Formats: sequence, structure tokens, C-alpha cells
Amino acid sequence: MRSIGHNLMRGVGIAAAALLLPHAAFGQACIGSPAFPGQFALGGSLVTADGMTGYGAEARTNPAGPLAITANIGIIDVDGADDDIFTAGAGMAWEISRDQLSICPVAGVQYSDFPTSFLGAGFEASSFAVPVGLAAGARLGAGTVQFIPSGELGLRWERFSYSASAGGVSISESETETDLYLNAGATAVTGRFFGRAALERIFHDDAENMFRFSLGVLF
Repeated sequence: MRSIGHNLMRGVGIAAAALLLPHAAFGQACIGSPAFPGQFALGGSLVTADGMTGYGAEARTNPAGPLAITANIGIIDVDGADDDIFTAGAGMAWEISRDQLSICPVAGVQYSDFPTSFLGAGFEASSFAVPVGLAAGARLGAGTVQFIPSGELGLRWERFSYSASAGGVSISESETETDLYLNAGATAVTGRFFGRAALERIFHDDAENMFRFSLGVLF
């Protein structure tokens, strides 16, 4: 069963990207967010990597104070799989510095469900992950157009659960892994609209670069 877990790592990395890792928390420049306290945002994202495309939707809020939170959902279309990977998650950030450089500890939770067509007949798998890291960024410009470069580095703990059934016999197993992750990008804001481009990477054996493009509206 462990070999199946390693085969899943690429798909899990894709799912992590589609869920916005801990940068999903929204309200501060440290995580590339355009929202000010009291604002709410809705947006969507496109994630690309070799052999896959992911689509996600996000609802984010920045209450008054240092806390920002989000909820998100997504699907991943992987080449060679008949069905999509389903993902859902939430994240938070707590701003500890509001000077020219914004700094935040960040954390999130993430669930991914892998379809049978992704693994083979008789197999089912899911994963639950908790990323924790530190983010830094800055808001540049004071006119109608602003830019927010930001970067994030941390650790991502993940638990894999597998099950298989054949001939009336069922087997289940789980394992855990901890990997380093990186997220770096920039956000452009004009009025109530914003867009972001970012590079995301989880450093495991099958790691590859993933690119995220996001668009949204502030309320």
C-alpha cells in the first residue's frame, strides 16, 4: 500500500495548490491580499502544472483586527483520469507587523478525495493536511493601482488514508508525511478588482512547480 501512497504524492501536491495552501487567509499584505479590515471578497483561480488543470472558488473575509480567514473548494482534472479530484479547505493568518513589511504566521486545513479512476478499480483514497508557516509581504503604491508582492514558507503535515477491496476482502491503511512548501507571487489591485499570479511548490520526491492565476472582487 505504501507504493500507492507515493504514486499519490503528485496528485496530492496538485490538490494542495488548488486549495491555496495557507495563503488562503486573505486580509493582509503578508499573504498577498488586497482586502482591508471589514472587507469581503469572492474569487476564482486556475492552477496549472504538467498533466493537470485545477479550478477553485473562494470566499474570504478580513474582520477588523489582525485575523483573516477563508473557505475554498476546488476540482482537479488530471490527465488520464476519468474523474476529478475533489478538494476543500480553510485557512487563517494573524498579522503581527503592520509597518512597511507585513508579517503573519499562517495555518490551514485541507481535505482531498481521490476518485477510483485515479487509483485503479477497487481502490479509494483521501488525504487530510495541515500546513503551518510564516508569510511576509508589502503593499506598494497609493493610487488607483497597487501591487502586493509576498512570499510564504512553511511545513505541511499530511495524513493519507487508503482502502482496497477485492473478492469480498477489504484492506485499509494510513500513513503520514511532512514536507516543506513555498508560495511566492504578486497581486495587482485596481478599485474593487484584483488579480494574482503565484508560484507554488511542495518539496517531496515528486515535486514540481505549480502556477496559480486568480481573479476576484472586493465588497
